[in-house]
Amino acid sequence: MARLDVDLIAIQARGLLNEHKRDEAKKLVLRELAEGRARPDTQRVAAELFGAGKGRQRTGLFRWIDIGRENAELEMAGVPYAVRLEQLSAKFGRGQKHIEACIAEFNKAEEAGRT
Repeated sequence: MARLDVDLIAIQARGLLNEHKRDEAKKLVLRELAEGRARPDTQRVAAELFGAGKGRQRTGLFRWIDIGRENAELEMAGVPYAVRLEQLSAKFGRGQKHIEACIAEFNKAEEAGRT
């Protein structure tokens, strides 16, 4: 499998946001920015955190790497797409649209790692 080019700090920050730990996410992002190591995805999270307007704040896709990996394993095992969506939806407690978005994000990251 190709190596994924993902920003682990951005993923961690979005995970904290999913867990409603906004202050911890801010501290994590600020530390990366201060040390000059913030990659583009981390910078986007920072912009969302500190430039946020009113309303519900964006948290990103819930556990998209886990969902994408598990989908790939099920696909290699020959499980049909519709069945994979149902199984992943039940396992992760998310709707099928969310599962589809996670799979698309995972595939996009996987393709970017190959080039």
